[in-house]
Amino acid sequence: MMCKGNNLLSFVLPVTLQEEGSGLSEWRSRPDDGCLKRLHMMLSSFITMFDQRQVKEFFLVCPPRYVEPLNSFLRSITQDDRYRVLSETALCPEIPEMRHPETGQIEGWYVQQLIKLAICDLVTTPFYLTFDSDILCIKPASYPALLKNGKALLNIETPKDYRRLYTGAFALKEEQVKKKRYLLSAELLGYTRPEVLMSVFYGETPVMMHTESVRALAGYIGERYGIAWRSVLASRLTWTEYSLYFQFLEMTGRLEMIYAKTGCNSVLDLEKSVWHESCCYRRKRRYDRAHFCRNLSRDGEGCFVAVQSWLDERAWLPAGFSGIRDFYDELERWVFSGCRDNGRRSSFWRLPGW
Repeated sequence: MMCKGNNLLSFVLPVTLQEEGSGLSEWRSRPDDGCLKRLHMMLSSFITMFDQRQVKEFFLVCPPRYVEPLNSFLRSITQDDRYRVLSETALCPEIPEMRHPETGQIEGWYVQQLIKLAICDLVTTPFYLTFDSDILCIKPASYPALLKNGKALLNIETPKDYRRLYTGAFALKEEQVKKKRYLLSAELLGYTRPEVLMSVFYGETPVMMHTESVRALAGYIGERYGIAWRSVLASRLTWTEYSLYFQFLEMTGRLEMIYAKTGCNSVLDLEKSVWHESCCYRRKRRYDRAHFCRNLSRDGEGCFVAVQSWLDERAWLPAGFSGIRDFYDELERWVFSGCRDNGRRSSFWRLPGW
């Protein structure tokens, strides 16, 4: 499915300086003091580690009131005009419709998911990669590293992975959460998922999205409901973006044509990520330099990790750190020194001062 001779990739990053709405927990309605530090780390690691010759466009999409300050912030990191800040309501005028039926607040969790789909209208490359601001690029990466035999790498998670990573009770809970999300998205699509696929879950951000197929999904939803597809999703807050998108590909027989199914660590490295509270894992999580920087050159190890911004830092932050910013400072040093030690950084464009 990859166009021959086209080695350019697009990127989208929904971002805000304060989470909007009640969402699924209290953190989504409080100011986020670490957001700019986290965003700086995300962009710095990406600009340093990802081959910039293969970047076609990078969209940062935010609430209208943050366009100006985020644009100034972005220009303090790079003057590259391929990096652009967009207003989320200019991209998705339907966002004000995304209100919780009880609180009346705009649901920020769904806003960032809708943005990751709606950006297909602006993307000019066959594939685009989705980001969140709590993602780090931990080793030199490139567009070809995200492909296998011309197909995009696709993380696959299974209950077996959950049982290996998490405690018994939490592994079951994680499986049930994923099954519910997939069922709700399938209902919106009018799709009955085959029994053999019921325990297959596709990876989460970062994800390689096939632009033409996202547009096909949008067209299908609009035709099925007889109104604009974004309005359908804005008024029915039961879906998640990846369960919707990938089940559409299953339903239309496109999945195997576009994606190479891999393990749970091939794009986002789930095992290295701070994905859940420490008590949920079978093995003690140290989150030290060795944890993030081991085996960087080994096949099957993802280029990206997440340090989930929604987690209460008291539930995972290693002892000896005064707070999350202190940890971020140390993590930044680990990531960049780890790549230097592996001797694979010098050929990549880097930020001044790194």
